[in-house]
Amino acid sequence: MVTTVPLVSDSFTRIFEARGEARGEARMLHTMLEARGLRLDDEQRRVVDACEDPEQLLRWGARAATAGTVAEVFSEDAGS
Repeated sequence: MVTTVPLVSDSFTRIFEARGEARGEARMLHTMLEARGLRLDDEQRRVVDACEDPEQLLRWGARAATAGTVAEVFSEDAGS
């Protein structure tokens, strides 16, 4: 019987999968905002790009779908 040993631990893999997912969500958020004519300033862009929480990025994305301003997207009281 041959036993294989994973080269990378499961926790290590999960971390990088989550980071990849977050990058994809951030990219979609940028795309959605641009398509709607809403422009991020440099600080907002840094916040989005630094976010590693896919769920937070999804919340911002949901707000971006209907927001009239970028401020509404990032508003904490925007009904998350």
